[in-house]
Amino acid sequence: MAANLISPAVPPGDLGHRLQLRRGEQWLYRVKGDPYAAALCGHDDVAETYQRIREQGPLFQSRDGTWVTGRYDDAAALLAHDGVEWQPVAAPHRVFTFADLVPGGDWAAFERRAAPLLGTAAVRAATPRLAALCARACGATGSRFDLVTDVAERLPVQLLADLYALPPAQHERLARGVAESAAVLDSMVCPQRLEVSRQALAAVADLRQLFDEVAGGGRHAFLQPFLAVAGARLAAGLIARSVHLLVDDPHLHRRVAADVTAADEVVTRALRRDAPVRLLPGTAVADLERAGTRVPAGSDLVLVLAAANLDPDSAGTPLLPAGPYRLLLPIARELAGAAVSALAAAHPALSSDGPVVTAARAPVTQRLLRCPVRSGPV
Repeated sequence: MAANLISPAVPPGDLGHRLQLRRGEQWLYRVKGDPYAAALCGHDDVAETYQRIREQGPLFQSRDGTWVTGRYDDAAALLAHDGVEWQPVAAPHRVFTFADLVPGGDWAAFERRAAPLLGTAAVRAATPRLAALCARACGATGSRFDLVTDVAERLPVQLLADLYALPPAQHERLARGVAESAAVLDSMVCPQRLEVSRQALAAVADLRQLFDEVAGGGRHAFLQPFLAVAGARLAAGLIARSVHLLVDDPHLHRRVAADVTAADEVVTRALRRDAPVRLLPGTAVADLERAGTRVPAGSDLVLVLAAANLDPDSAGTPLLPAGPYRLLLPIARELAGAAVSALAAAHPALSSDGPVVTAARAPVTQRLLRCPVRSGPV
C-alpha cells in the first residue's frame, strides 16, 4: 500500500505544492488501475468506472488507503453503522471540511441546533413559499434558457436572499459567493487547482462576513455559510438533475403538469439515477468489519453512492447521503420538486438546445455548468 506522499514532505504553508502532489498521486493510482482513483480523476467512462468499483467486491482498499464500496447492500449496511462518521477529517491536502462551514468548527453543536430548523416539518411549513418562489423564477424563463444558470443555480440564491431578507444591493454578492465556492464539496476528496482553492477560501470568508453584516446575529445566522456553500450546491445539483429528466421526455413532462405529486417521483428518480452526491466520504470512529474485511478505527471510507444506486442488485430505493448532507436533503428535495412542477407548468415541453457541460474535478457533485434547453415540442 502506498504511503501518503504529502504530509511528511511538504511544509504546511505550501498549499499549491500539497494540492499538486495529492492530485499527482491520484493520477498515478489511476494509471495503475485503481478504479476509485479513476472516479476521482474523472477522465474515464463514468458507468464503466462505477462497474469496476462494484467488481472489486464488498469493500476494498484503494491505493491511497481509503476503504471503498460501490455495492448497494454493503453501502446500506455501512450507512447504518454507528462506527462511521460521514464527513472527512482535516488533512494536509484538504482545504475544507464541514467544520470550516460552521461556527467555531464544532459540528456536533451545530447539528443539534440546525436539525430542528432544517428538518422535514420545518421545510413542509415553508412549501407554499418555495412553490411561489419557483413559480416566479420559472415563469420568467423565455423560450430558450439554460437549466443550470437560469434556474438551478438561481433558485437557492433567491431562497437564501428571501429567507435572510437581504437587500437587493447584496444579491449579486451572494450569488458570486455561492458560485465561487462551488468546488468546496468536491475539494474534500479531490484537490482543486490552486486558484480555485484560493477563490473558494475568499468566497467562504466573504459569505460569512455578508451574513454577519445583514443577519446581525439573528436566530438563523449561525446556519451560514453552511447553507450558502453546501446547501446551495446540493440544491442546485438536485434541481438540475431532476428537471433534466423532463427534457426530451414529453410523456413525463405531461404527467408532472397534470399531477403535482409526480414531481416527487421525478426527484426520487434523480436521486437514484443521477445523485447530486456521488461519493460520500467518512471516517471510521471505531473498528468495524464488513464481509470479512476489518477496517481499523481512524480509516478513511468512501461510499460510491452513484455506483451503489445503479447496482443491479439494488433494492430500488435510492441510498441517500448521510452526515451533513442529511440535514440539507429536506430543503433540497422540496425545492427541486417545486422547480420541476413550476417548469412543467410554465412550458408545454422542454427539449435539448445544445450540449450538457459538466465541471472538471467534481467527483462528488458532478455539477452541471451548462444545460441549454428550448420550450416547445421535442
